[in-house]
Amino acid sequence: MIKAVIFDMDGVISDTLPIHGEAESKLLLRYGIQMTPQQIIQEFNGVPDRISFKIIFKRFNRKLNLQEVEDGKWELFQELAKNGIKSIPNSLKFIDILLENKFVLGLASSAPSRIINLVLETLEIKKKFKEVVCTEEVEHGKPAPDIFLLAAKKLEIDPQDCIVIEDAPRGIQAAKAAGMKCIAITTTHPRGELIGADKIIDSFDEINITEIQNL
Repeated sequence: MIKAVIFDMDGVISDTLPIHGEAESKLLLRYGIQMTPQQIIQEFNGVPDRISFKIIFKRFNRKLNLQEVEDGKWELFQELAKNGIKSIPNSLKFIDILLENKFVLGLASSAPSRIINLVLETLEIKKKFKEVVCTEEVEHGKPAPDIFLLAAKKLEIDPQDCIVIEDAPRGIQAAKAAGMKCIAITTTHPRGELIGADKIIDSFDEINITEIQNL
């Protein structure tokens, strides 16, 4: 019986992947690395910053000061976010419907905690999640199941009684590896890349409580 719904954040609740991509693209230019926001999003959606930066800096043979780079991204993200953090259409409405139907809600994101807090506070939804798990809390990022298993543990609900909502292949793999059902939304990847999910939707209007309970 499904008791909890665990959300990814970027691309599922918040339309913030473009902000991540632009911040990282501008940041990398400081180190002589040219990657477009689209290239970054396509390759590293769902990958923790500490991992993606290590890969990129090694690829371009640059010396990495991880704390410096993470702080630089945070400054750029905050600046870009001033233009507005938007929610994915109907995601906030869907969250309210789940709460009205007594589901327990969690959030598990590959984003660092300070970005998660900024997004959730801007959208005024932080209190709607019983537990929020960030990338710093687990050793292995998606597609490893660690972040979703930790979320289930904090929610005190068995993984088999949880559904994950994701937008990226790595997230789907992580959810399935955790023994959870997964709904994928096509906000950032085409259906063909999301085939591992139990259900694929184009909009939150396409899913209802009965379908969740019977998944």
